[in-house]
Amino acid sequence: VDVALDQMAETFPNLEWVGVVVNWFATSLDAAKAEVFPCVEFSDAVTTTPQLWGCAGYTRFDAPRITYEGGTPRYGGTPDDGSIVRLVQALRARGYKIFLYPMLLVDVAGKPWRGHLTGTAAAVNTFFTKTNGYNRFINHYKTLCAGLIDAFAIGTELKGLTKVSSTPGVYPAVSALVSLAATVKTALGGGVKVTY
Repeated sequence: VDVALDQMAETFPNLEWVGVVVNWFATSLDAAKAEVFPCVEFSDAVTTTPQLWGCAGYTRFDAPRITYEGGTPRYGGTPDDGSIVRLVQALRARGYKIFLYPMLLVDVAGKPWRGHLTGTAAAVNTFFTKTNGYNRFINHYKTLCAGLIDAFAIGTELKGLTKVSSTPGVYPAVSALVSLAATVKTALGGGVKVTY
């Protein structure tokens, strides 16, 4: 990472902002069935340094594993929490402003776009608030990086969810995202930009 940051600084000497993207994975395109988790590419008995992989209370050995297709993981795994904090601190030490961007991916066949995630109004509402729901994902990074970042995205491209209406003019996902944005903004403070 240090070499990449050196190369970035040399290539873009006027760069001010850096976006840090981190992925968790939904288990289905159906909001009623979908759960959201940090995932690993492998869970074998290995040791990683400088610290063991950990994210949101999971270890490498109890985190869900990315689905394999033909012996290859469908996606790369979720970065370790400690590595995200170290990266953000390294960017800050170099004087960059940091935009943290937690992005949902969908770990099902065909690697579909997260915009296709949808369901009934009731399922969409609980997709955000259930134990392994979307809010847990976003709130984890809100807490992990509080005081370390300058901007935060609560999501992007959730087109399938945001168009579901329970009654004319009432969109559960939009309401959930507005509430989530307010929670994140309160926690991160007025100086941090919060967006969708």
